[in-house]
Amino acid sequence: VHGEKEYELRYNVKRIQMIEQATKKPMMVMISNQFLSLSDLSACVAYGLVKKGSYSHELPKKGLEIFEELIEDNGSYYKLSNLVSDALERDCGFFFPKG
Repeated sequence: VHGEKEYELRYNVKRIQMIEQATKKPMMVMISNQFLSLSDLSACVAYGLVKKGSYSHELPKKGLEIFEELIEDNGSYYKLSNLVSDALERDCGFFFPKG
């Protein structure tokens, strides 16, 4: 929740490509590390934000503004990291081998 709007993270192949282009790193490198760097986390949030109930992503610039406000809260790094991780597992199963 940000302001009066509720957001969620959603990813697809195109969004992953945009994140990889912005960070200059493959997503597999990012998710195989134990922790995302702050800049990687900001890209994942900025490019993945969707208003709840919508399939239209926010513009990355707006997503980055929201990230910058959210990250100021205590414990927000872990909360946002967990949200990114959960959304990637849900939306991008091709990154995660079964078994």
